[in-house]
Amino acid sequence: PARELHAAFADMGVIGLAPLRVGQRLDEIVCFSALGGVIAMLGAILVWLALPVLDSSKIKSMRYRPLARIFWFIWIANFIFLGICGAMPAQAPWTWLSKIGLVYYFLYFLVILPVLSKIEKPKTPPASIADSIANAPKGEEPNPNIVGVVQN
Repeated sequence: PARELHAAFADMGVIGLAPLRVGQRLDEIVCFSALGGVIAMLGAILVWLALPVLDSSKIKSMRYRPLARIFWFIWIANFIFLGICGAMPAQAPWTWLSKIGLVYYFLYFLVILPVLSKIEKPKTPPASIADSIANAPKGEEPNPNIVGVVQN
């Protein structure tokens, strides 16, 4: 019955939803068939809708969350990397590299961001945006377009 179920899922193009077995190859587990690719693309977009729930940190600005900022820049580099992989022919090594990039894409949103929200202690933010700008390092001019900033 397990072989028949696996064959049925494979015929539908959804290898990733088939039951797992010992010794199964990674490319059989991860859904990279036509329907699996559509599901992964939909998931990549829908994960953005869950972002307010996944990032439960009281301070959302990464200016005050240095560890989150590091992972964010890694995610940006991964995003560019996935774009490069997508422009390459669908053959090795690009397919494997894109699978690794896809894993980090989802890992960032579904694992790293919620864990960082719980363990990271952010820096203390200023009382207001105007305080942040008024206390800018020497040599930087405060932005005159921001209401409430007093020019000296």
